[in-house]
Amino acid sequence: MEERSNIERLVKRYGDALVRFAYCRTGNSAEAEDIAEDAFVALFLKNKTFENEAQERAYLFKTVANKCCDYHRRKTRAWVPLSDLENVLSFDGEAQAQAQCDNQTLYCHMQTLPAQYRQTLYLHYFEGFSVTEIAVVLHKNKKSVYNLLSRAKTALSALLKKEDFS
Repeated sequence: MEERSNIERLVKRYGDALVRFAYCRTGNSAEAEDIAEDAFVALFLKNKTFENEAQERAYLFKTVANKCCDYHRRKTRAWVPLSDLENVLSFDGEAQAQAQCDNQTLYCHMQTLPAQYRQTLYLHYFEGFSVTEIAVVLHKNKKSVYNLLSRAKTALSALLKKEDFS
C-alpha cells in the first residue's frame, strides 16, 4: 500500500512535466503520455528508492529520455499540428489568452529546432534543471550542455526575429 501511495505522489509531482518533456522529444501527445506512464511502471517494477528528491526527479527524466530514444528507433517523426498543443499547453482564463498565444508560438518555433536544442531548452527553462542535472539526463558533460544552451538560444532567437516576435 505504501508503494502505491509513493507512486501516486510521484505521478502528481512529475506526471505533467514528464509528459511535456516526452512530447517535446516525440511530437506525439498520445505517445508522450504512454512514455511517461512507462517510466512510472519501470520505477514501480524496480522498486527503486532514492536518497533525495533530486535523485528521483533525475531518474524519472532520464528514464523518459531513454524511452523517447526507443520510440525514435521504432518510428519516424511526423509533423505535429498546432491543435495538438492545446493538450500540452493549456491555460485557464481569458487574461492568459495572449500568454497562451505567445507560448504556442514559442513552443512551435522550438519544435523546428534540432532535438538536442529542444531538449536542453525545455529541461533548463521549463523544468528548471541545472546544467549539471541536464548533463546527467542527456548523458553529456557540462561544457557540452553550456554549448547546447547557447546555440539553442541563438537559434531560437533568430527564428523569433524572423517572425518579429518580441
